[in-house]
Amino acid sequence: MSRYVSSSGDVTIRSATNRDRERVEALVVNILLEFGLQPDFESSEADLKDIEATYDGGMFALVEDNVGNLVGTVAVLRVDDEICKLRKMYLIPPLRGIGVGRLMLEHAIGVARDLGFKTMTLETVSVLQDAIRLYRRAGFKLVTQGAMSPRCDQVYLLSLAGTVK
Repeated sequence: MSRYVSSSGDVTIRSATNRDRERVEALVVNILLEFGLQPDFESSEADLKDIEATYDGGMFALVEDNVGNLVGTVAVLRVDDEICKLRKMYLIPPLRGIGVGRLMLEHAIGVARDLGFKTMTLETVSVLQDAIRLYRRAGFKLVTQGAMSPRCDQVYLLSLAGTVK
């Protein structure tokens, strides 16, 4: 478990378990709907059916405030021995734009490096402009390969030899 202090107070990043599933699903659904996106528990959100099994070899973390409210999620999904995928990076509106998202991204990149991955990819949708700016500032580069998730329209890649800015 990692504890951080942001301008909004303390946040804790801890590993998720399947017991957290209902809270995670509620957060993900609310944020997707905020951006006019539809949750799909048969494809894009199928990973939430069994968080522990899906993210074995990677990481799924919860971000909680100082009283235990779920305020965000971030995950690293193992693709193979060298490649992982940034997944489920969601943060509630009051904590956006104040550095919490950057902490979450730094945490995910650090975990990916610690696990020995060489490359991190992510899929996103163009409506998530603030998130895309965060990814680009961290060194992610837009690539031409097609997105795998039906909802996504952009794919980014980060060499994990680089640094988060």
